[in-house]
Amino acid sequence: MRCIFIKLSLGCALALPSLLSAGEFVCASGYNSNLRSLPSTGAKVVAKLGKFTPVTIIEKKKAWTRVKSVNTEGWIYNKLLDPSIRCVLSLKSQKTHQSYTSEDSHKYRKKVYKGEGFRIVKTKLGMTQVRDKSGNVFWLENHILWPQDGLESLSI
Repeated sequence: MRCIFIKLSLGCALALPSLLSAGEFVCASGYNSNLRSLPSTGAKVVAKLGKFTPVTIIEKKKAWTRVKSVNTEGWIYNKLLDPSIRCVLSLKSQKTHQSYTSEDSHKYRKKVYKGEGFRIVKTKLGMTQVRDKSGNVFWLENHILWPQDGLESLSI
């Protein structure tokens, strides 16, 4: 189920993840979101998730959701999750592609780093156009991205 995320009030942001199920992907929306050992602001921070980091829902508990990323697991406050966008994580550092066609023009960067999250702009065969947290737009090869759900592969 895909949900529409509307930030009208704190109540909407807290209630939305209850519509999602375990195993679904959502994106971290905070610039650096704390991932905690327990569902409490007083619990130990086990990791920081960058903006657009994809996570898998494990379980929900009131205003908190237990999530798992590629190599980290913990609790995140529901308000820091945004299921309305699609995002991916780079599994390795790699050069980017400025454009899929020579007609694309946008802010651009030359390299991405392992563990960076990106918002998906669009996908084409074997490539995904992404936006980083600074607004740069560029293309990445799908084989370095996680999760692979919804990405077009180049299988022959």
